[in-house]
Amino acid sequence: MAPANESNLIQLHAGAAQATIDPSRGATMTRVRFTDGFERLWMPTPLPDPGQWPGGGLPVCFPFAGRVWHEGTVGRYKLPPFDTARMAVYDMPIHGFAALMPWKVVEREQDRVTLELKDTAETRLKYPFSFRLLLSYALTATRLRVEIHVEAMSQDDKTGLMPVAAGFHPYFRLPEPYKDFSDYELTGHDTEAFAVTPEGRAGARSSLVAPWTKPLSDTFLHNRILGGRSPTNSEYPTGKMSTTLSVRPRQTPGSSITPQSSLTNLTIMNDTPKTLRYKILWAKPDLGFFCVEPWMALPDAVHHGDGCAFMKPTQSLILGFSIF
Repeated sequence: MAPANESNLIQLHAGAAQATIDPSRGATMTRVRFTDGFERLWMPTPLPDPGQWPGGGLPVCFPFAGRVWHEGTVGRYKLPPFDTARMAVYDMPIHGFAALMPWKVVEREQDRVTLELKDTAETRLKYPFSFRLLLSYALTATRLRVEIHVEAMSQDDKTGLMPVAAGFHPYFRLPEPYKDFSDYELTGHDTEAFAVTPEGRAGARSSLVAPWTKPLSDTFLHNRILGGRSPTNSEYPTGKMSTTLSVRPRQTPGSSITPQSSLTNLTIMNDTPKTLRYKILWAKPDLGFFCVEPWMALPDAVHHGDGCAFMKPTQSLILGFSIF
């Protein structure tokens, strides 16, 4: 475990609002505070070394969010995914490799920054494609906008189109010393949910009556996928997909929260719902954080195809969400 190199950190300011990005740790945002002074992101102590999954903050998941499997083995996938005759098998860590690599700052202003990641000889051993990622953070007094631009630079004749099922993995914190999740509630409008199996796959589908509000302590919210599958899949008809989730203190007798110390309203807005179709919910109440992760697709999408983009050379896509 190594401390962050303060000289390499990017500091953003918008009035009293502040944010920090660490280019050496996958361009992960490690802190963000709006004018209310409350820290929105949770980070582990001590920090993992660069090259390891950040385990906190706001990491990017690329090329695949979640796990992949090949013939029952986790962390392996095949290309082309639907062509057995030309198949090659590759290794891929959970959530991909983008958060494990250093990024380059290409544009910077006081309240915004854009960082770049390109393919390398190392990435092509796991993912045999040429690509360019541009990750942008824009801060205002009351909002953070996060956007990633994915560009396919070339196509390999053997592997075919470039598969992308990316996402974001923000770790949100509750205010100290209030780590009682029962003091908070989550409100959403999604009408479909999928359980997450012990191995990390999408499991049984259930229906929700929208709008719904559940205590953050409800275990239903701690390992669940919200969203809807493609309408071309008749087994899983697409439900209504919410573009926002809101977290706020519960107004209940005996609540330990006071207005001065509470996270009054945290909203996660999906700015590109046509590409970020799912939200993965995961929580560690004992550590005081919860995750609302906007993803393009369900786990292992490179193999089942639902939500995965198969990109041609020079094709691009944009994924974005906001926190306020």
